[in-house]
Amino acid sequence: MIYSESILSCVDNSGALLLKCVNVYNTKSRNGSKPANLILVSIKTLRLIKKIKTGELKKALFIRGKRWITRFNGMSLKFNQNAAILVNEKQIPLNTRIFGPIYREIIFNKNLLKFNFLLYSTI
Repeated sequence: MIYSESILSCVDNSGALLLKCVNVYNTKSRNGSKPANLILVSIKTLRLIKKIKTGELKKALFIRGKRWITRFNGMSLKFNQNAAILVNEKQIPLNTRIFGPIYREIIFNKNLLKFNFLLYSTI
């Protein structure tokens, strides 16, 4: 789960390294963000590739979390880091690669049909 002021890793090749959550979109309760939710982030640190600047506000897609999630078949899983990828205003990724696995629920979300290039790195 991601709340305001949470620190996330950026796991794409857009140039950001650490992100800080500013706002969580589309949540009706205080449970925070779930996988495949959009969040507003501030860029804290950069890699050597500088396509973006420190302190910019960008939208991101939450793809990995430390909290356990339970699927409909009873299987539970979690990752050991909170991670997101940066997207633009039309919800198209700013990157061309994603490092590491992501949730399968993101691929089967009908609102995110633009992300079907992620199909080969799902768990």
